[in-house]
Amino acid sequence: MPPWGSSEKKLGNNPIVFAAPYKSEAIVLDMAMSQFSFGIMENYKMQNEQLPFVGGFDKNGKLTKYPSEILDSMRPLPIGYWKGAGMALLLDIFAAVLSGGLSTYEISKRGVETGISQIYISFDISGVKNFPLVSQTVENIIKDYLSSVPENETSEILYPGQRVLGRRKTNLENGIPVNFSVWEEITNL
Repeated sequence: MPPWGSSEKKLGNNPIVFAAPYKSEAIVLDMAMSQFSFGIMENYKMQNEQLPFVGGFDKNGKLTKYPSEILDSMRPLPIGYWKGAGMALLLDIFAAVLSGGLSTYEISKRGVETGISQIYISFDISGVKNFPLVSQTVENIIKDYLSSVPENETSEILYPGQRVLGRRKTNLENGIPVNFSVWEEITNL
């Protein structure tokens, strides 16, 4: 992605994932540093649909909802605009420094995304003083969160990862949906 205010691609679109245990599953926030991940934009493009919100710039520097225009320009909007661009930069620095791997600018010189730096950090909370209360604390927070009043009749209040849990259940029952044109392309490799 370009830094905020630039058209030159300098930032990675590295995902950031935060997760917390919740019941027998987890609350998981898994997000790209762009408003929409490239994978999501590819899906919208294949379905010939617009994004639900502005997702980036076209080649003329105009904001657009058309995923094909954003993919052509490679100028997605960072999450949080300049704050998202700053977060993407710091994540790139952390990943390169802590992993000893390549940074975005080094990867971009190769022309192919290989040797990507990633870091994983987890916390063992079993030693914290309030460990026996952790499950109930999270439950109370989520219960309050889900009691939020939707802004309209079509709005749905969900915690991060809740939709994924529903999708997983559906896929276990009915099988995983596959885009057949992509599957055909893969099997022809």
